[in-house]
Amino acid sequence: MLSSLRNILKNQQDEWLVLILSFSVLFSLAFEVMLFFPMHQSPDILDYLKMAGGDWEQSPVRMYRVLVPSLAGIVHYCFGWLFEFLKPDSFNGNFSLCFSFLLVNTWLMSIASVFIYKLCKVFGMKTWQSAFSLIPFLSCRWTLEISGLPLVDSLYFLSLVILLFAYFNKNQSLIFASIFIGPWAKEAYVFFIPLILYMHRDHLVKCVSCLLASGILVFGFRFLWDLYLQNNFLESFKHDADSFSTIGYSLDKITSFHGIYDVFSVYGFWILIPMYAWMKNSFKLNYKLNKESIVAVLYMVAVIFQMLLSGDIARMLYLSMPLFCLWIGRVIRWRSY
Repeated sequence: MLSSLRNILKNQQDEWLVLILSFSVLFSLAFEVMLFFPMHQSPDILDYLKMAGGDWEQSPVRMYRVLVPSLAGIVHYCFGWLFEFLKPDSFNGNFSLCFSFLLVNTWLMSIASVFIYKLCKVFGMKTWQSAFSLIPFLSCRWTLEISGLPLVDSLYFLSLVILLFAYFNKNQSLIFASIFIGPWAKEAYVFFIPLILYMHRDHLVKCVSCLLASGILVFGFRFLWDLYLQNNFLESFKHDADSFSTIGYSLDKITSFHGIYDVFSVYGFWILIPMYAWMKNSFKLNYKLNKESIVAVLYMVAVIFQMLLSGDIARMLYLSMPLFCLWIGRVIRWRSY
């Protein structure tokens, strides 16, 4: 058994290195974000902080996203007294609880970094090319905010990265893991169901069964949670339906200067690398009508739909980062030959 464990660690030593380096980079930068971000101005952050502290009756949209706040609450319960010794004098608020969120989210985003790295390797990239592809992800402002702030986007993002990697690596168990984890992180995971059905078009019965089982677990929990908190079970669905009223606002915003800037902030100047490849006109992504391109299109349709419903277009567009990193890696691989 020990020899088997030793072989596993040896075979995956580059992935362990990616995990450790990603955590080291994200922790330092995310800590700065945590210190200076105006958390009191974010209703999302305030709700999740209260949930982690045991006050679960918050926004009808956010109060079901219990996994990340629960993990942060456990870390805070165990080590909060120790974190208080690290509190800078300039920090206003519950430092130990915010720091607990930082640790949980940074680890989750570091794991997502490993899966992006593994996804690049699936497409035949060398180790250094796959590692280089992580730089846009590790340096993105949204990666730092999701890692450093009391939010739940980290688990949602991780579930989507796992979904993409599992499909291209032909790992059905990981696809099912994503199906059962994703909806607990955010209800918007439902928009990726068409993509999941396409991924399992050869095993539709098994896929639909897993989706139904996941849905029963999630909605069963919501019903019991509302019963426990003495809330109206249908109230959250009304708030979810209200999201469709933001489509007009999102369309206006995305065509404005500020909206264009928000979109640019997701990819930054890294967008110049694939633009250069297009201008050279000799780089072929091979995105013809094949399985790979259909998966990318269905994934982006789900992302764009969430952008329109959310109103926070940059934060939702960030979900496309795994595909962007893959794109960057393929350009670098092309230039290496």
